[in-house]
Parts: sequence; structure tokens; C-alpha cells
Amino acid sequence: MHEGHRQRMLERLRDPEDSLQDHELLEILLYACLPRVNTNRTAHELLDAFGSLQGVFAASYEQLLAVPGIGRAAAGHLKSLSLIFERLRSCAPKEKPYVFTYEKLFRFVEERFAGRETEVGELYALDSGFRVVGKRSFTSHDTGTVLVMTDEIMKFFTEFHPQAVIIAHNHPYCNSTPSSADDDFTAKMHCLCSLNNATLYDHVIYSAHGIFSYRMENRLEKILDPANIERLLSRQERT
Repeated sequence: MHEGHRQRMLERLRDPEDSLQDHELLEILLYACLPRVNTNRTAHELLDAFGSLQGVFAASYEQLLAVPGIGRAAAGHLKSLSLIFERLRSCAPKEKPYVFTYEKLFRFVEERFAGRETEVGELYALDSGFRVVGKRSFTSHDTGTVLVMTDEIMKFFTEFHPQAVIIAHNHPYCNSTPSSADDDFTAKMHCLCSLNNATLYDHVIYSAHGIFSYRMENRLEKILDPANIERLLSRQERT
């Protein structure tokens, strides 16, 4: 009888419209560690003891052991899940600025890069409403360079189909003034954006001394001058 009931409960997970109650979710969760027990009853015992799902996963190992029907295996199972949830929350990426403004972008970039000891590059995808719809990070674990392969950038375009792109990276141990390599990468990204019907909107560089914006400093216009792009492409062909 248990097997038939459990199978029916598992089938309910297939239907996103079917709202499983808290005790039913706990019931299913306990199948793995209580194979021959009526876990519906045990689930109710847990909720009676701790008041809610949040209370169950906040309980200590010893508190879980005190609940009728919960042995060492079930207490360990629930406590390990609680620790996993806690670690996932702590390592979750910081929220992207939903609608682009420079104030939000600079605050976000500072949160992303402050204290980093290696150089990291990121691409932000914006849609036609200037909403940030995707992000991709790159690093070579070097203090002075970021190696970004063209095929990785193309995956970024394929996944997010951006209307506009913003580049961001950090200078861990110097000011935010762009290097010649930064200029070259900006020009390269402009070419790749054009191939993918997107606009390179800006390239910002973070350092502990401040944030540099190519667009705000009028450097973007100079870098994207057709004559400069042609010089870059010819130089790449020679190398």
C-alpha cells in the first residue's frame, strides 16, 4: 500500500499546477531516509513540533531527534538539507540591476569587484527596454589580465540575444585608467556586437580608486572610430 501511495505522490511533482501542501512536501522528502514508514504521519509530527517548514529546517540535529518517528538517518537527512540551503543562500550571486542606470551599475560593479585580488571581466546583456537580462563572468585567475575567448563571447550572444552590451572589469592593484589592452578589447567587442545586431553601450573599469566609464569619458567614441577599428584589425591579422 505504501508503494502505491508513494508513487502517486511522486507523480504529483510532475504537475506544476498541483500545489503540494507543506506536510506533503516533507512526506516526499522523507521517502529517501524512511523507506518503510508512513512518512505522512512523521511529516505532521515535524510541523506540529516546529510550526512550519522554516522551523523544521532551522531545528538542530538534537531537536529533530526528539520528534516521534525521526531517527538518526532522518535527522541527518533533514539537517544536511538545511545546511545545503544555507550555503546556497550565502553563495547566491548578488542581484543584477534590473533597469539600467549608472547609479545602479556602479553600485553593482563595486559589490562585484571590491576586494578581488585577481582581474575579472564581466559582460552584461541589456534588452530593448534597457533591462539587464543576463551576465557572464570571465577570469584567468591572474592579477593583471583576463583571457576571454571569442567562442565564449559568442555563447553569451547566443544565450541572451542582447540589444546592448556593457563590459565591466577590475584593476586589482592599480587605478582604473584603461590600458592599451583594454582599448583593444573594447574595439573587439564592438565588432562582435555589430555582428550580433547589438550595441556596445559602455566599458567600465573598477578599482579601489574609482570607476572609469568609456562612454562618460568620451573614450568610447575615440576607440570606435572606424580608422581605429581598421588599425586594430590589421594589427591582429599580422599577429
